[in-house]
Amino acid sequence: NDTTRNTISGAMKLFTENPDQRRALLGDMSLLPNAVDEVIRMVSPVIYMRRTATQDTEVGAQKIAVGEKVIMYYGAANRDPDRFADPSRFDLRRGSRQNLAFGRGAHVCIGRALAEMEGTMVLNAALDRWTSIEPVVAIWSDNSSIRGLKTLTLRLAP
Repeated sequence: NDTTRNTISGAMKLFTENPDQRRALLGDMSLLPNAVDEVIRMVSPVIYMRRTATQDTEVGAQKIAVGEKVIMYYGAANRDPDRFADPSRFDLRRGSRQNLAFGRGAHVCIGRALAEMEGTMVLNAALDRWTSIEPVVAIWSDNSSIRGLKTLTLRLAP
């Protein structure tokens, strides 16, 4: 549940920091799938994954020998300027299913559909219920493998 909890709290923080994006979503709820994807891209709740190369290969200009350890940093991939225009900007119109937080191909996270469904349900309910969401306190966790907020206090108005 760490990744779901951290995605949801991260979403609330992002919407408090980007009220224009909250207004855009409230004005056009068809953007909700994009919003969930963009939140996951920005939050990237899993920090890294380590793998062992099973054959000699090359990524970019970097040679990787069989048996070497390779670490994938999801947040870095999700902020790659070669893949995302203005990667540090929270933009609901960026396009759906662009984030790399779930991996790709044969190794895509089996929980992707569940995570997207949970994010959609929570964002829909939160935006429907509260007319105002303001930050009070946000403290990031010091966990080295899962990125998330240790504390997020919000002021909510119905």
